[in-house]
Amino acid sequence: METKKALLVLDMQNGLSSSYDFETVLEKINKKIDTYRDNNDLIVFMKHVDDFLKFDTFEGELVKNLNRLEDDRVILKNHSNSFYETGLDSFLKHQKITDIEVCGLQTEYCVDTAIRTGHYLGYNMSIQSGYHTTFGNDLLEAKKVIEHHELIWGNMFASVK
Repeated sequence: METKKALLVLDMQNGLSSSYDFETVLEKINKKIDTYRDNNDLIVFMKHVDDFLKFDTFEGELVKNLNRLEDDRVILKNHSNSFYETGLDSFLKHQKITDIEVCGLQTEYCVDTAIRTGHYLGYNMSIQSGYHTTFGNDLLEAKKVIEHHELIWGNMFASVK
């Protein structure tokens, strides 16, 4: 079976732009987007919509310096799970996607859930270190949250580069 790749760009929204090392992560993701585009591979942008990241507000919009074209696919989601009630799985299967690379926000929520769910749905999942981020919390600084999740993913759910 031929390998067909997609890049899943999660929640690169204004309301999350104060996360750990956001500008560096954005720069790396933009280069990754360019690579996928140059190779004619699929790119899907996800936008989280909730009480904070409201639809059609500044906080809820994708950051303006994200390398997104007008006709790129943008899918809205109301849960941490990009596959839940979004049509994403059907769309990817229709496109005959076998491999998904994930990047964006937030490491322990939407990124983690996309990786685990994609794995369980039969996709070959991957993520590159330094291409996702989050906020610190009462127990762990953001960098430790990221390192912890990469360790878990690499042992079971995804290829971590």
